[in-house]
Amino acid sequence: MKTILLIFLLPVSGIFAGQESNNTQTPNQYLEKSIRQKKTANVISITGGTLLVTGLIIAFSDDQKGWLPSSTTLTGIGIATLGTATALASVPFYISSHSNKRKSVTLSPQMGNAVIGQKYYPTAGIGISF
Repeated sequence: MKTILLIFLLPVSGIFAGQESNNTQTPNQYLEKSIRQKKTANVISITGGTLLVTGLIIAFSDDQKGWLPSSTTLTGIGIATLGTATALASVPFYISSHSNKRKSVTLSPQMGNAVIGQKYYPTAGIGISF
């Protein structure tokens, strides 16, 4: 009984469990996506750096006389921590931007002529388009 059930369910499971990779983006689309992701990463990184510096300025601007930190110092430390987390959140955007930029580069063979003096010489090379 188990083998009959297995014989019928095995072909059906391949239909439902298979993943279809439909990756039809052009190199230009990869480049545009890379530029957008890099801009996003820059904005997040600059925001995180600004929050970090602002938090440190607030934390160290308090004249602390006792052993316990004041509310101003704790606020500054909290803002600095938030800035650090924000700056670290920009790293995946930089990584995916670099990956998409690498996908956008295409290499193709090229043939042509080079003029040196009065003579034409055949040339061969690799064209890199961004």
